[in-house]
Amino acid sequence: MPFKVTHSSDYFQELYDLAVELIRRDQAYVCHQRPEEIKGFNPPPSPWRNRPIEESLVLFEVIHSYFYYRQLMLNWTVF
Repeated sequence: MPFKVTHSSDYFQELYDLAVELIRRDQAYVCHQRPEEIKGFNPPPSPWRNRPIEESLVLFEVIHSYFYYRQLMLNWTVF
């Protein structure tokens, strides 16, 4: 039996902050490759690996905002 049951949603802000920090350190980036393009044991390198850090930060924020807004819309109750 686990010591404590947790959910990733309990840590979304922390995970988001860590992802932003990794992008700032140039250790992560936003990649647009489709799953079928990166399948297998030796996928080709991402053409977006050398994207400027600022561009990845902007794109990551756009993605985050979209999903945050979408979640808000799903949680609204119409009376």
